[in-house]
Amino acid sequence: YQCDWSSDVCSSDLDLASNTALNKVGGAATFEDANLGPIGIVRISSATNGFAVVSLICPHQGVTVEQVGTQWVCRQGHNSAFALNGALKRGPAHTGLNKIKFAATKKAITIG
Repeated sequence: YQCDWSSDVCSSDLDLASNTALNKVGGAATFEDANLGPIGIVRISSATNGFAVVSLICPHQGVTVEQVGTQWVCRQGHNSAFALNGALKRGPAHTGLNKIKFAATKKAITIG
């Protein structure tokens, strides 16, 4: 976790070698970011930047969603479902999961 206090910008680095699930398309991992809270990272293509990074906080009720198979589900309440890339699959939520900015290299993902 790194912060540039002159601009109030903070970021976290996730080492890809330590998160082998992200080596293959469709792989997913969760990560607790000190600034952003729980996030999900999904490999959506084999390109260096082929990831989706989303907040795991349900936009409808503010509870943490969990991975169930190939989707994120709000199991603590209303059962909204989201694709691994964060897109809304089933309500009552009206929007998908919030996307999080990131940069990727072959070795790491920088979040934030």
